[in-house]
Amino acid sequence: MVEIDEHINVLGAWETLLRPGIPITEGAQRIHGISDADVMRDEVPTIRGALHEIGGFQPLGPICLICHNVRFDRQFLAPHLEIEAELCTLELARKHLPNAPNHKLGTLRTFLNLAPQQEHAAMGDIMLVVDLLRALVPLTGRTLMQLIQQAAKPSMLYVMPFGQYKGKPITSIPVDYRNWLLDQSISPDLRYTLNELAKAFI
Repeated sequence: MVEIDEHINVLGAWETLLRPGIPITEGAQRIHGISDADVMRDEVPTIRGALHEIGGFQPLGPICLICHNVRFDRQFLAPHLEIEAELCTLELARKHLPNAPNHKLGTLRTFLNLAPQQEHAAMGDIMLVVDLLRALVPLTGRTLMQLIQQAAKPSMLYVMPFGQYKGKPITSIPVDYRNWLLDQSISPDLRYTLNELAKAFI
């Protein structure tokens, strides 16, 4: 993790292996090269232990969590952190870079000609997210703090941001597909939009 200020300057950076409490799958190990033996050593902390060390052996105070697909990371961090606000660079990229081939971190790095980082390494991915955030914020016409405040309030979407109907007006998407999406892990904006459309057709 890194700490940034409102101007996206890096104030601090921390990196450690974590003891996950579950076995590491062969597929995951092939990607990042970390084995069960690596994380079962005595000096490797749990996620709670690591966060307490970062906070000076005290729980970290309220934070704004910024991730590429923040909903995924939040499920692991929410039990251990006081998350006051959050911002998703994946959702920002989908909204403000609609012409990108896709919105994976590696693709966006090439699309925006960002500096290379170590792939499939935690700090490499995090620094890529920092660089991506620095590229995205000017495209939005808002400051980072304004984006964080805006993210707390869902807004209507008019074009589908991903999937088989990417780029299509949301009102033209089949109702059964919209209903299926409501059972998936989707952004607050898309959920709000689909719920408002459902109300309109009642």
